[in-house]
Amino acid sequence: MADSASDRQALMDSLTQKTAELGSTTDKWLAPDTGPNTAWSPDLAITLSIIILVFGITVFGFMAHLIKKGHDANEVLRVCALPLIITSATFLIVVGYSQQQIAPVMGLLGTVAGYLLGNRNAKKGD
Repeated sequence: MADSASDRQALMDSLTQKTAELGSTTDKWLAPDTGPNTAWSPDLAITLSIIILVFGITVFGFMAHLIKKGHDANEVLRVCALPLIITSATFLIVVGYSQQQIAPVMGLLGTVAGYLLGNRNAKKGD
C-alpha cells in the first residue's frame, strides 16, 4: 500500500512538473507579438505581391479587350473598377505598408468605389 501511494505521489509530481514545463512553452506561443510582424516570410510576400499584380494586369487586359470590342468605356470601368480597387488595397496590405501609410490610400480607394457605385445607381434612377 505504501508503494502504491508513493508511486502515485511520484506520478503526480512528474505530471505537475511536465504541466509547468508545457505551460511555460505555450505561454510563449500564445503571448502577443510585440516585435515586427514575422508571420510572413519575405519570399511569401514577394510571391503574393506578384500574384496580385498579375491579377491586376489581367483585369486591365480584360478591360482593354472589352473596349476594343466596342463596349462603352464607362461601363467597362464600372464593371472592372471594384476588382481593381480591391486588388490595389490587397497589394498594399501584402507588401507590408503600415496602417498609417495605408489609411489615406484606403480612403481614396473607398471614395472612388463609392463614386462609381453611386454614379451607377444615379444613372439607373434617371
